[in-house]
Order: sequence, then structure tokens, then C-alpha cells
Amino acid sequence: MGRGMRGMGCSMGYGMRGMKGMEMGMGGRFFRQPYSEEEINQFKKQQNLQKQQWRQEENEFKNELKEKNSQTNQNKENDYEEELDALSNLGFDDFEYNIQLLNSFNGDLEQTLNFLLQEQNQN
Repeated sequence: MGRGMRGMGCSMGYGMRGMKGMEMGMGGRFFRQPYSEEEINQFKKQQNLQKQQWRQEENEFKNELKEKNSQTNQNKENDYEEELDALSNLGFDDFEYNIQLLNSFNGDLEQTLNFLLQEQNQN
């Protein structure tokens, strides 16, 4: 470009802020060619496909986590069989909740029972 064209320029491709098309600089202003309707629709389709893929991956992860938690609870139920029987005989039949409490008290039946009794008195 010669000196007479200072301040004016032209380039093809992707410009600032990812906009596609022709850029023309003139006194610090840029003019961009907007995306075509077809390009916008194609981009939206790609976004929707990505969202669907992410949702599917998220659901698969959640299912795996549920399965692992279920297996862990079954193992814990076997580990805490005596404690769970004792709690059940005392009227505390919510096995899932009892397992969580036993886990939080490291299997200590006395602490678990004290917590359940305090909770029962508060209600």
C-alpha cells in the first residue's frame, strides 16, 4: 500500500472478534460482512449436537455414579449388618439414612443411636 492509502486497508478471512468476511479499515472503523443465514443455522446445529452429547455424557456419568454408590451401600450394608439390625429393632428402619450416619460416625453404633435419638426428640 502506498502512502496515499494510509488508514485504509483490506483483508480477507476471520477478523477481530471471530467475525468472518471482509474487513475494511477506514479511520479506525471496521466494516464486517455478516454471517449468512446458512452459516448461522449450521453453527446452531453444531451447538445443539454438542449440547446433546454433553447431556448424554452427563447422564452416563450420573448413572455410573449411582451404580457405584449402590454397590458401596450394599458393601456398607454388609459391613454394618449387626448395627443396622440393632437400629431396625429400635424402630429406625431407614437403611440408607442409617448407613450414611454409620459412615459419618465411622461405624460407631452408640454415636449413631445418640444422633438419631436427639433428632427424634427435636421433631
